[in-house]
Amino acid sequence: MKYYIYTTLGFLIVSLGCALNIQANVGLGAWDAFANAISQIIGLKIGTIGIIFNCACVFLQKIILKDLFTWKHFLQIPFSILLGTCINILTYYFTLIPETNLQIRCIYSFISYIIAAFGIAIVLLSNKVSFALEGACLAYADIYQKSFTKTRQAVDIICIIVITLLTFLFKIPYTIGLGTIIGAITFSPILSIFINTFTINIKKTQ
Repeated sequence: MKYYIYTTLGFLIVSLGCALNIQANVGLGAWDAFANAISQIIGLKIGTIGIIFNCACVFLQKIILKDLFTWKHFLQIPFSILLGTCINILTYYFTLIPETNLQIRCIYSFISYIIAAFGIAIVLLSNKVSFALEGACLAYADIYQKSFTKTRQAVDIICIIVITLLTFLFKIPYTIGLGTIIGAITFSPILSIFINTFTINIKKTQ
């Protein structure tokens, strides 16, 4: 039971990081930027779009995995709803970042990736529920014997291409920017640091 509590805490922390990154407004990660682009086109909140996308990823896993799909995979749906709802609340009803210059907003963007990495590390080490997009990529990679890393990167590339097309077609703000570069450079190393640190501490307590 405690691992599900940790998982819930991890998702809440990730939602804070995502909301902070959105309010920094210097560019999002490709998947979040895609959700933001669709949000601006159809008028739904970005967290709501995230819920729809993530639930679609869960059902995609069902199609790919077939009989290997278990009830634990369905747990991604309530956690995706929790994540999207918290992102909506924090993004639209709280001012996490005051009006400030570009340099300061880039710092906030960097901090948001630290917060998100911290939350993701907790979820990964709890090992109960995965994030829906990563779960879909992993399912595809396992069933079709592809590289998970390349599959996940391909999704980001597709998102960036689609975002670029949507930006020209619907005249919406381009959501790929400095923050995207900051995340691409720093996120994975930060996540690795948290995972390694947590793993060492867990071993010490055993």
